[in-house]
Amino acid sequence: MHRHLVLALVLILSLLSRTAAQAGPITISGAPQKGVLPVMITAFANSSGTDVLPVGGSDYYVFTLFDTGATRVYFDNSTASTLGVSNGMVTNVRINGLGAIDPGTLAAPIGAGQAQAEVAGVPVSLLAVPPDITLIGGPVTNQVQAVIDYSTTVTRGPYAFLGGASVSGPDMMFYSESATPSFIPAIDLSLQAFGSTGAGLGQRYWMYDVSFNNDGSSVASLASGNLTNTHTRFLYDTGTNVTLITDIWAGTLGLTGTPDFTMIVGGDLLNGYYLDSVTMTGVGGTYTVLGAPVLVTPWGNLGGSADAIIGSNLFAQSRLLFDGPGSTLSIEGQAGPPIPEPATLLLLSTGLVGLREWRKRRE
Repeated sequence: MHRHLVLALVLILSLLSRTAAQAGPITISGAPQKGVLPVMITAFANSSGTDVLPVGGSDYYVFTLFDTGATRVYFDNSTASTLGVSNGMVTNVRINGLGAIDPGTLAAPIGAGQAQAEVAGVPVSLLAVPPDITLIGGPVTNQVQAVIDYSTTVTRGPYAFLGGASVSGPDMMFYSESATPSFIPAIDLSLQAFGSTGAGLGQRYWMYDVSFNNDGSSVASLASGNLTNTHTRFLYDTGTNVTLITDIWAGTLGLTGTPDFTMIVGGDLLNGYYLDSVTMTGVGGTYTVLGAPVLVTPWGNLGGSADAIIGSNLFAQSRLLFDGPGSTLSIEGQAGPPIPEPATLLLLSTGLVGLREWRKRRE
């Protein structure tokens, strides 16, 4: 009898704890025009997983971008040259947050019990016009879980070999599909994985139940079902530091005329506006960004597979769990105070590269 009473109390406490964790809604304001990109440390191993490239000499780690908006692992030229990577070469990809790096030596304890993830047998891609920094896309993002704390910035450097520059990004920890992150969600948002899979090719993610709201008008994605043939396909893109919406829906929302701000993105000068709100609805409640900054871009600039891009700036005050295999995005607890607009960052691959803003996505 006593044992049953104890079990009942444990069950009640568990339910109360879960109820507290799922206490929505969460509302934030003061989102920056630009967010912080999820830069991480990555090791590339040979197909047997025994040696970190390049084979012979010292182990080699590079700074890369965790990019749910990319369908492949795309190498920048400098990194590919240093590692001896060729187009289609198969590697194992090991990822870790910047916090795992020793600040002085840059040593990253890959395989030393850190919260990290490894995906084996990933063919890599080289492009005629390469990215500024190696992009870790679909083949990896589809198979891992990533805790991204945008409210906490990790900085490594400054380093003399970078001309006195530092490398910064949100605090991140990675987990394999079978691991259990220490993360208690307040709100679970649903995603729809879409696109083809194959050798070196992965899927991207549209977001369910997201609403752009302004002056009494709203444009919203479906709460469930197939988003493929709809015109409200909002792409969740960790590799984008701004939020964009097509000119078609901008007109519906009254985002015309004199802009609130402007920004050069991908070589184009875009008009920016502050919406009344962007609301994301999921299990546990709603996540609302008041005064959300968005940029207006021609529909064709989004590659025809998205009608809006949800970038990192809308989550600047939050801690998230992105679950690639489970197609969910979870938000933890109450958002913190506003953070300042991030300054331009310098990122390291094998040399110095610039801040990678949104650009047309390579399919």
